[in-house]
Amino acid sequence: MPGHLATGDKASRLANIAQLAAQAAQADIRLLVFPELCLAARSEAHNLRRKECERLAEAFDGATPDAVAAIAKRTGVALGVGLIERAGDGRLFNSYVVCMPDGARHRQRKLHVCGQAPFHEGDGFTVFDTPWGGRAAILIGADNELVENVRAAALLGAALLIAPYRAGLAAEEGRVRRSLAARAEENGMFVVCCRGLDDDQGAPARESMVFDPDGESLPPIKDPLAAIRTFDLDLAAVAQSAGRRALKARRPELYGLLAETRVSEPARPQAGIAAKGSVALPFAIVTRRPVLI
Repeated sequence: MPGHLATGDKASRLANIAQLAAQAAQADIRLLVFPELCLAARSEAHNLRRKECERLAEAFDGATPDAVAAIAKRTGVALGVGLIERAGDGRLFNSYVVCMPDGARHRQRKLHVCGQAPFHEGDGFTVFDTPWGGRAAILIGADNELVENVRAAALLGAALLIAPYRAGLAAEEGRVRRSLAARAEENGMFVVCCRGLDDDQGAPARESMVFDPDGESLPPIKDPLAAIRTFDLDLAAVAQSAGRRALKARRPELYGLLAETRVSEPARPQAGIAAKGSVALPFAIVTRRPVLI
């Protein structure tokens, strides 16, 4: 995963992607992952104003995705890039595309845009077969932090989740890290995250992290390439994980509630309310000899 992607126009960014892909090919790397919205300039990706997004947007089969696909074919390295996509009906999407060396393209549109007004929300999950074995899925940014989204990808057979994030404060890294580790462990999958970062002084950086099917953070392999953090994934670990055993133990007939739109409100306390609003709650701890409290 890249440690740096130059700011500037699309031409300079494409040149940077081509250079990094060539380096990855020499090191026998199969997949190179860039951050969310990486084909948009950093400041413009943050502002997300309609006029700017319109200027940067292009079709899924437009010139820039075509150029990335050509780089993937030439180098033999699969490339994951984020872009502002303009659909045929004019709607804008925060999209992510993985271009495979054989010419296939796999696109995911962000499901929860979280107030990013110019963007419409996607309506499905992208899971696809890979030439290196196993299936892969894509979820963008905060979509990875909703339990149901990642579980859906796992149920569709994904052993590898590509989880790009856009720039955010460095202080958010801990929350993102904890969330992705939990998603990896509970679903028994690898989670690969490349996240654009702005530190508290606004300086651009890149943070890459990978979690194995037990939720453990993987260190980069020794002597990684300059500007790329490299990880070695053994997809055979997926089948042996506790998360995959848990998936087999599911009872779908119990989970209809998960598809309901309502959210139950907490019950209002009726009695035992103390002066500061606390509620007296009797409970029992059952050990070998029950203790009543």
